Amino acid sequence: MTRAAQLEAERLICVDGFLDSAICREMVDELRFAFWRCSTVNNRAADGTVVEFASRHRRSESAAQAFFGDELQALVDAFEVRVCDELELAAARLDPWQAIRYRPGDYFGLHHDTGVFSAHPSGERLITVLLYLEAPHEGGATCFPNLGHRFETQAGRLLAWRNLTASGTPDELMCHEAEAIVSGSKMVLTTWLRERETGRNLTPRNA
Repeated sequence: MTRAAQLEAERLICVDGFLDSAICREMVDELRFAFWRCSTVNNRAADGTVVEFASRHRRSESAAQAFFGDELQALVDAFEVRVCDELELAAARLDPWQAIRYRPGDYFGLHHDTGVFSAHPSGERLITVLLYLEAPHEGGATCFPNLGHRFETQAGRLLAWRNLTASGTPDELMCHEAEAIVSGSKMVLTTWLRERETGRNLTPRNA
């Protein structure tokens, strides 16, 4: 069974060693020069638009792909080609990548990655792709309590999961959380496959 077929059948796949640990370390080193800001959460406003805001439900820092340096961008591009090939994803439907950094005490409470984007031109987040770049000394596991799955952070480990049911509604089984970091730091790289093309624009917002 291919990884794409496995993802379709099982909702969630975990692939250890998907990316070499040396490349992960190189990405982490390059991300020292990225522009980091407080991570936000998404919700739908009364008029149907999606808004971002800081929440006590989430504590971490995020760096958008638009602010990645040239060397890091080249590494991400090569990784993206492999992800799209092995999971049979259309690159034109991917959101820009994000790096997320968790330090001691940081966490992301139980949440779903989709459910507020139905009115967006690109549609809902159909699939989440997450790569662990750096593992903490303790804490930081990704948990899917409704599925009974718990994944420890491991550099080079890839997780991918489907967010919608066959009818196009959010699959509540895929609610997940990032456990708090006890010691050390955790860094991940993530993106989402949308229902339609995203027209990715990687120009920094302050350019």
